[in-house]
Amino acid sequence: MDSLEKFYQEEGDRLFNIIVQYAKDITLGKEKACKAYKRCAKRFLNDLKKQTANVSVGFQKKVVPIYFDKRELVRVNEWAKLFRHVKGVLAGQPINLTPFQLFIVGNIFCWKKENGKRRYKKVYIQVARKNAKTQLLAIISSYFAFNSSQMEEIYIAGWGRDQSDKCFKETVNQLKGAEGDIFKYQSNWDDSYHKITFHRNGSSIIPLSKEARKTGDGSNPSLAIIDEYHCHETNEIVDSLTSGDVARDDALLVFITTPGFNLNSPCYKEYEYASSVLDENTVVENDEYFSVIMELDSKEEIDDPEMWIKSNPIVCSYPEGQSNLYLKYTEAVDDPTKLRSFITKNLGLWINSKDKKFMDNEKWKNAKIQMPDITGQRVYIGTDLSNKIDLCSHGFEFPDLNFVMQHSFLPEDILWEKIKKDKVPYDLWIKQGYITKIDGAVIDDNVIIGWLEDFCKDYELSVQEVCFDPWSARQYAIEMENRGFTMVEIRQGLKTLSEPTKNFREKIYKNELHHAGDPVLQFAVNNAVTRDNNGNIMIDKDKSEQKIDPLAAVINAHCRAMYDTPAEKFDPNQYADEDFLKKLWG
Repeated sequence: MDSLEKFYQEEGDRLFNIIVQYAKDITLGKEKACKAYKRCAKRFLNDLKKQTANVSVGFQKKVVPIYFDKRELVRVNEWAKLFRHVKGVLAGQPINLTPFQLFIVGNIFCWKKENGKRRYKKVYIQVARKNAKTQLLAIISSYFAFNSSQMEEIYIAGWGRDQSDKCFKETVNQLKGAEGDIFKYQSNWDDSYHKITFHRNGSSIIPLSKEARKTGDGSNPSLAIIDEYHCHETNEIVDSLTSGDVARDDALLVFITTPGFNLNSPCYKEYEYASSVLDENTVVENDEYFSVIMELDSKEEIDDPEMWIKSNPIVCSYPEGQSNLYLKYTEAVDDPTKLRSFITKNLGLWINSKDKKFMDNEKWKNAKIQMPDITGQRVYIGTDLSNKIDLCSHGFEFPDLNFVMQHSFLPEDILWEKIKKDKVPYDLWIKQGYITKIDGAVIDDNVIIGWLEDFCKDYELSVQEVCFDPWSARQYAIEMENRGFTMVEIRQGLKTLSEPTKNFREKIYKNELHHAGDPVLQFAVNNAVTRDNNGNIMIDKDKSEQKIDPLAAVINAHCRAMYDTPAEKFDPNQYADEDFLKKLWG
């Protein structure tokens, strides 16, 4: 064994043991970590035992052998050691990857299939601010570009120009300050025309942004990094990049972000999916998706500095970082206007930015169940037809199932305008069956009444009452009565809606009322804010920035369903004793 081979073997074993011990410490609670990160570490250890993964092979999924490449781990680590910290308390010192960083790059680069190709195709990394995200991105980018035998295209995509430039400049500064001769001469690489080019293989690193009108159209990325994904208002850049990577047999997409304030953003949807990949209690299984989520487990941990390491694995690992974080906390406590930002950006909790938000998102998620069989059930129906040139909705509450759902309608002529304005995938929701697209520019009462009749007939529903707002649905109500429905007016004011609104929320919080995770209803719940007057509340359409009609329809149904008392079933057998029968038949 020559000296180089011996180095690879010994160093590979050393680094691998660091990762394994780190993962064990996380799962055993020796290192403080959130539930999601514990599941990530447990997943890694389980994969070491089974050494197989269910991956895409042609047009199907197939269980194939996988292995952990220790030589690759050595190469990534040695690559990182070439560079120096650009800023902060360690500025000018060589970069030594922490166990947290080593765990991430080890999973991304070192899990491989039999053919030597990487196992993971997609990566989601969520961690609080100032935990060396940009530094790690720069190392990953340059390693990917320089150490390949192919001409790689690497794209760093922020929503704004400043964000994409931040990582690009970090990469340039790392290369300029690198140790050794590998980057000493400008002939090995250059950063002209706002692009890093490595001359040995022609690989390039290019920043993209919506602001700069560079979204990756026509690209063929081998690595696409979506930086601070929570800032991305739409998936425009992601879609452009991922549509071009199908020509690559080993392409990689990396989302890296702090949490944000918009629960309707593409990033939050990705966060939910990444969480479900790690959750053993869900049916989601994706062995080609690597999730790293660093967050507090509850709001109760906000005031406990001992828990902050859960979302700050690097900041909380040294005294200066701890002191700076605690200073930000005290400032946030003294100035409530800073508290929301501190909780989200520095402690890693997604929080809706809206004031007086109607529903706690975690409690809404906890009320989710599998779609029940609604056939033959009693149902109360609510309607919201306040704007027939926009989204209109039916809400349903099944009192015997303690279950609510919705169905909405949208005029075809405004569909793409709505997608652009609201930045949500109405077209996808139509395909999934949560919304019906109506021909033309205006919603016709007869169309939605016809849909409702068919729905009730198909599922043999026993409609108790249909609840409507008399201000916006008078003609609708007349036609519905003509077709045999029992119509009940629900006037839209605090006097009528306060108690049902509070009761609806209370039942969700107590897990006494459930839903099936309908994304349109979730969208409305995320948007809803309340109007409050001396303890009386109702959801407020004027203050809600986006659509809440599906939720308003469900609450209209709840206005009557909350008073539902099932009729007692008559059991004639209770009278069928001998004395009764003698009297009956003589």
